[in-house]
Amino acid sequence: MTVPGIPNLVDLYVHAKEVNAGKASLQGGYSETEGFLYGASVSEPNFLGTGKYVSLSFQRSQLATSVSVGYNNPFYTISGISRGFSLYYTRTKPSSNINIDNSYTVDNFGGEMYYGIPVSDYDTLSAGFGYDHIIISNVNLNTIAAGPLAFLIQHGFNPNNPNSVELNQLHVTGGWTHATLDRAVFPTHGSVNVFGVTIGPGIFGKSANYYKITYQGR
Repeated sequence: MTVPGIPNLVDLYVHAKEVNAGKASLQGGYSETEGFLYGASVSEPNFLGTGKYVSLSFQRSQLATSVSVGYNNPFYTISGISRGFSLYYTRTKPSSNINIDNSYTVDNFGGEMYYGIPVSDYDTLSAGFGYDHIIISNVNLNTIAAGPLAFLIQHGFNPNNPNSVELNQLHVTGGWTHATLDRAVFPTHGSVNVFGVTIGPGIFGKSANYYKITYQGR
């Protein structure tokens, strides 16, 4: 529509319809180490039309049960830095129905905050930190292997008075992602390479000192 009194200028009216982008999935299968397993997950990359990413997942097997919640804001800053949070809970308790000795129970819960920093059209750096609280209980001294038992004793377990051992772990993470896919959905060429490192400084009295290096590519 031409703007009255202003030549070479028009008002442009656009009607846009938002496409549903949420995803829900169900999983099921069988593993020799975990027995029958199943799970479900729900994710919404445009939660309530805000552009924020929210996810919820659940996994269950004869070895472990886990629940996790994730949130990411890809527009945390106008320069494209993203910020996200994750919370999780995992309970590991081997069942006598699978070929793993029922030697212990582990309850693990924690959370993490992380940032994504774009440095080019194809590269993103990530950094974050988190906290894990680990409770090891119901230790069966008759079946537990010598290595795990030595680890527990090192971190406060008393075989003469068996009770739970609690570990408080801080960890820091860093990573680099190089993605050259031509599109996000059904790409025809390109690749994704992700390098990551996690360090647990072991600054608490009952925490472990560790590091982990990972790589994923497709």
